[in-house]
Amino acid sequence: MNQARTDTGATPLLAAAEGGQVDVVRLLLEKDAAANQGRMDDGATPFLEALVGNVEVVRLLAVFGANTTTGIPDGDWTPQSIAIDQGLDALAKWLSAVETWTPLQIAAGCRLYSAATTALRFGLID
Repeated sequence: MNQARTDTGATPLLAAAEGGQVDVVRLLLEKDAAANQGRMDDGATPFLEALVGNVEVVRLLAVFGANTTTGIPDGDWTPQSIAIDQGLDALAKWLSAVETWTPLQIAAGCRLYSAATTALRFGLID
């Protein structure tokens, strides 16, 4: 389901994350789309694309195992620096706070219990 790619390397999950489409992201993740799959040509992942789209998508991807600390290789962009660059200081602080948290801790902290249940069922978190 998440294997199709555009000419820039985008997968359905990456496109939905970039567009801030929470319901589509949730559906794709619940259908076993890999949270880190679908890098753009510049190295951006669904998580990094979501940073400029929707905080709820960012949190959902984190619960499903997206790497919350790795940025874009070209230019040394980290998730925190992207959030700061976009003027999302609260998100940058959240990223710093959860840097060492597990996906299950993020799910509990964000009260994403349904997402945690699904991620546990798929064996994505323990």
